[in-house]
Amino acid sequence: MAETLKKNEITEEHQVSESSKPASAGSQALKVKGEGQASGSSTSVQERNFGKSKTPNLTETVYRQLYTRGYQEVMKVAMDEYTWLSELPVLHSLREEATGFGSGIAMSTATATIPMPASDMVSMMMNVTEWEKSFSHIVYGSAVFGTGNALQFLQNEDAAIQNLVGVFTKVQLPTTFEPMWDFDFLRYLKEITPGLYAIVDVSINFFDFTRESNARLSGLIIRENGHDKCEIIWVDTAIVSRPEERVTIYSSIINFGLPISAGHWTSTLLWKQKRQSSAFSKLKISVHESAGPNLLEIAHEMKLFYKECVAQVPDNNMFEVYTTDEDEVRLMGIKSCTPKGNLDLVTCMCITSIEIKDKAPLSVFNFLVKKNLQLLFSSLAGPGMPGQVLEFATDDGSNTITLHRKKIGREYIYYLQEASRGEYCSFVISRPLTEDEVNTFIINGAESVRDLSKEKLRSAAVSGFAIMPNGLGPECGSLVTWVMQLNCDPITDFINSVNAVVNGIYETAEGVKVERSLFACIPFLRSEGNDG
Repeated sequence: MAETLKKNEITEEHQVSESSKPASAGSQALKVKGEGQASGSSTSVQERNFGKSKTPNLTETVYRQLYTRGYQEVMKVAMDEYTWLSELPVLHSLREEATGFGSGIAMSTATATIPMPASDMVSMMMNVTEWEKSFSHIVYGSAVFGTGNALQFLQNEDAAIQNLVGVFTKVQLPTTFEPMWDFDFLRYLKEITPGLYAIVDVSINFFDFTRESNARLSGLIIRENGHDKCEIIWVDTAIVSRPEERVTIYSSIINFGLPISAGHWTSTLLWKQKRQSSAFSKLKISVHESAGPNLLEIAHEMKLFYKECVAQVPDNNMFEVYTTDEDEVRLMGIKSCTPKGNLDLVTCMCITSIEIKDKAPLSVFNFLVKKNLQLLFSSLAGPGMPGQVLEFATDDGSNTITLHRKKIGREYIYYLQEASRGEYCSFVISRPLTEDEVNTFIINGAESVRDLSKEKLRSAAVSGFAIMPNGLGPECGSLVTWVMQLNCDPITDFINSVNAVVNGIYETAEGVKVERSLFACIPFLRSEGNDG
């Protein structure tokens, strides 16, 4: 089904635009733009270079069967878990139809109240571009594929089916140790009653138990709760085709299904919504009214850069990889890195993942929030200590953007850091900012970051950490992926930094407590470091 696709060639058929949202949840049917019409907004899927799925060669009957069985499986699990749903008269017949029908598929479930109208939630989910951005902790990239006249056929049989989208996506763990997982599936939207919606994702091969590729069945039930909130039930299961002989430090959480469980999707969505409501505090510089949106956009691009660094196949327009897939440390050069004032930006990145035993992800996260800044400023010469000049954070502290600076000569050197705390995955990521950038985007607000090209936003090397739990429970241990800028003596700097970080986490003066030799895979660097 996959085809090679150059950039800017992904079609956007069947995506819902802003103008197609209903005025209020349940007030009218959600409308879809006609086939071939553009969505009217720039999209990340158009900027990525990965396979596009063409319209699958399915009969209308197969589209109907996939919808019917996927919807029944999802709703059966949801009604078993949440009694208010099973008590709805409109679903009584569905329970009778589903009796004896279930295949015993194990599915994770989660529920949450989301601070956005139900209609907005529906539109976000059905617009693949917005869906991808909302779940950037999980989704690396996505595209849509055509479904022919299937929607019209389905609506002739059931007018409550309002939309159908073909989705191709890549799911990414923040590590170079695991490949990305490709999924393609059909996304159906049904309005059960006014203000109550069901969105069902079902892979074409999900019910084919001889399948050899990844498959997914997921359901999202959305219920209107006032004008500015909605309640959701998320039901999810994914089957990943992974060789049994493949064993990495991430194998246990993959076996538990944690990376793409219902809880991970809902917690990521809640984090995204809270992040949008961040507020300034601890200000030591003036900020323009557009500074908040600019900081959110810059930090989002930082995360995309970080995710590209740990991608299975990094963008060859951005990076040149010097190591192989068999190596435990990835070393790669940045092909284009723009000098910024006094900042002597490095042109190499080093990435590895390590297992931190018996240390909970939250304690590791809190340590790395401080340690990351120490590492960044330790390479800058000159007297004086760096200081924080602003904080832009959520009220619960789940996301904090801070700006720090140190004076070197007549200029200030700035670093921007975003610390995102989550139950399933946390990030501590930073990048340098020049004095001109701080003045332009934060203090004066003369320009919007959205007006910049993505290449310019991503021209500065990003560094930082991704932290995931290594299993279930509060003391399950942690999995940490580190993306680090390399300076003039890379191997020495990196060895010392890894030692400092791991020793700090374990609060010991002993050597690195990991079971692997982190640097055995790059002996040529060790030799060069000794020679230099």
